[in-house]
Amino acid sequence: MRSMRSALRLFAAAVLTTALLPAAPASAGIWQLTDGFESPPPARLRWASTDPEICGTPSWSGWGLTPRSGSGLAHIYALDQGEWCSIRRTIQLTPVSAHPGARCGLGVWANVTGRNVFLNVEVIDPDTWTYIAFAQLTPDGTRNYRQVTAGWTARRTDVVVRFAIVNPAGSGSTAASDIDDLVVQCSY
Repeated sequence: MRSMRSALRLFAAAVLTTALLPAAPASAGIWQLTDGFESPPPARLRWASTDPEICGTPSWSGWGLTPRSGSGLAHIYALDQGEWCSIRRTIQLTPVSAHPGARCGLGVWANVTGRNVFLNVEVIDPDTWTYIAFAQLTPDGTRNYRQVTAGWTARRTDVVVRFAIVNPAGSGSTAASDIDDLVVQCSY
């Protein structure tokens, strides 16, 4: 019984001592990149696209398309069934070299039109060309923008963000997507 009381006293003393120690200061930061597909510089200089002979050239504004906000957007399309067309950009996740394991997320507004088509929202490792994060948007019968998000734990300082419109064989339609207001954010 005596040893039990001694053990309880030691435990209580340890808990009390720990409670009285000042807490270490919390440090947190947020890094963010935004891209509304506006100029300057022109979006076509920041984003690479699939072979224009197969997919056509993406539109960045105008042509009667309505941006969600601002004056720019990305409009990609795959006219023929069995095709997929994309735009991509390499992004440097600045805080990751000093804060490996930062939590990152991507949010973008997009719409998709066509039958049985979809938009892939991809974060890719540029060395292995494998997905780090992935989300997909399918048509909802409107041209309304909807938000698509994907999150990941950063293991590298550079990633490729790619938007791919996919028009599968047998879809019987054209696939198109308007993309606007990209935000990539990391917290550490």
